[in-house]
Amino acid sequence: MQAPQLTTCLADFVKNLSWTVGMQPVLQVIKKTDFGSGKFKAIISDGVNQTLSVCNNSSGDIEDLDIIRVTYAVYGKIKEKRLPIITTYEKIQGHGRIIGSPTQISVGTASPSAPQSKAPPQAAPTPSNLPPRGNQTRPSTASSKNAYTPTKNKGPIAYNSNHASISENDAIPFKKLNEYEKNWVIKGRVTTKSQIKEWKKAEGNSGRLFSVDLIDGDKDEIRVVGFNECVDKYFDLFQVGEVFLISKGKLRHANRNFSPINFPYEITLDQNSIVELVGNDQSIPKATYNLVKLTDLRSLEDNKVIDVAGLVDSIDQCKPYTTKAKKETFRRAMRLLAPGPGNSTVSVTLTLWGQAAQEVKVGEKDIVICKSVRKSSFDDVSLNSISSTVIVKEDVPEVEYIRTWYQKQFDEGSTAIVQNLSRPRERSDKPRDVMEGLRVKGLGSDADNVDFVTVRGTVTFIKDGTMYYDACPRKECNGKKVTIDGDGFSCRTCGHIDSCLRRYIMSFVVNDHTGHQWVTGFDDVGQLVLGCKANDIHEMRDVNEKKDMDRFEKTIFNANFNSYILNMKCQLSQMQGGMGSTEPKPKFTVMSASKVDYATESKILLAKIAEYDKL
Repeated sequence: MQAPQLTTCLADFVKNLSWTVGMQPVLQVIKKTDFGSGKFKAIISDGVNQTLSVCNNSSGDIEDLDIIRVTYAVYGKIKEKRLPIITTYEKIQGHGRIIGSPTQISVGTASPSAPQSKAPPQAAPTPSNLPPRGNQTRPSTASSKNAYTPTKNKGPIAYNSNHASISENDAIPFKKLNEYEKNWVIKGRVTTKSQIKEWKKAEGNSGRLFSVDLIDGDKDEIRVVGFNECVDKYFDLFQVGEVFLISKGKLRHANRNFSPINFPYEITLDQNSIVELVGNDQSIPKATYNLVKLTDLRSLEDNKVIDVAGLVDSIDQCKPYTTKAKKETFRRAMRLLAPGPGNSTVSVTLTLWGQAAQEVKVGEKDIVICKSVRKSSFDDVSLNSISSTVIVKEDVPEVEYIRTWYQKQFDEGSTAIVQNLSRPRERSDKPRDVMEGLRVKGLGSDADNVDFVTVRGTVTFIKDGTMYYDACPRKECNGKKVTIDGDGFSCRTCGHIDSCLRRYIMSFVVNDHTGHQWVTGFDDVGQLVLGCKANDIHEMRDVNEKKDMDRFEKTIFNANFNSYILNMKCQLSQMQGGMGSTEPKPKFTVMSASKVDYATESKILLAKIAEYDKL
């Protein structure tokens, strides 16, 4: 078997003493020597140069002359020697000979020109491309205005007074941090700061903690955590947006269950840590955002912490809330809008908790970035704030895109459909009925009572006569009907208005295996069933210069024979007589509808089968 081509990179690595994130070079282990503690020394080669390194033995069994792919490495100091530390790698294959004629290279001897001018020796014709080197990012200069950040408290300029001040000249990039280097100094800007959280274990242990996230000039991020006494010592010092020097903390492997930061390490402060506030460094960006589109939320796993951007469509008042654990907090929900596929709009509910609910300062039509929010499947798809959530109004390309989209979709009167990701899923234990059951049980036949029922049915006929009415477009009027007034319209509340908004009031037939029923649906139901807004139907059918009857008939045709879960209100109505009859009849109004979730329907069916098995 031919060996893959080695990646010529050691001269660069030794010269710069840093690892380029994303680089995955193929190297050969010339000689391996175990020295315990789950590690071994190895002479590694790229076919041109070779150097001594330390490797983590947990990544697999390695023998002399094996070929490996390195996925992450750092430079560290071991017994006063600076060596490459290979933390993660994978074995590609074994090999029976040394590839090329590598020469020894170490710190201070690397020449960027001599070794790199050689072509790498090949054991196979397969090319290997080394990713471009990092550190090419430019700092963000966009100004930002925080709509919500955790509360800022005044604090000292520096802490720890037991040590001499540290110098900015000693600061290293985050990517050069490693568990073998103890005397490090880093410089970074605080992007998020959590609230103080209390924890208690079953065995009785308890404590407090807080965390801050930092960003450096290379746009790498790291989390800094303080426990117990360190909360009192450092919490007030850290402020979002400020730049700090930090030294003498404990470097630990990051716990992905508690940190959304994509970095292998996090720092734990102790009583000997040094934290100093320094002047604003324009080379360090304000923040970095890994924005997820709202359309992609459904595909993400639950509890994933993400960043999103959207337009605030509505925001509730802050209200007290008692959790299941009987803790008192505050709760506030906001609805975010963003572009969807085609001519559609996607919405999702973000619930703010505690301090975030109390202090958020946004209004309707603001375009915001929500950093560090947790995705949940509650109400199908929703978002929740966490202790380090930050909501900002900042000019970044994604925000400008949403602003342009909103002006086009809404300010110019477009009729985009809103796909609401946050809606309650149908409960498997909720009572269901069938069409025949509506008649047999006499639902809606008692003038003194209103009945509510849930059915699953298929739309088989849509009455295409009067399908909508003219309504006031102002949200405060909540869809009140308007009348034609000269060249405009008249609203009882607003007076004369230039234009109106068409809203559905439509009748259609729903069938199941037992029978059928005429029902009435309003605007939200009509949009779901027909797949367009009432303004679109008006233009297709009733506006001469835009009339398109073929498109109208196709819309009606495509809307038939789709199945839905329908939550209906049943009540006696005098208007149901028909044919001159004044006899009141039950009227069935669809209050809400959703497309069939076949996973939930399968659970309902299995539950009913289980009931039969018990008979």
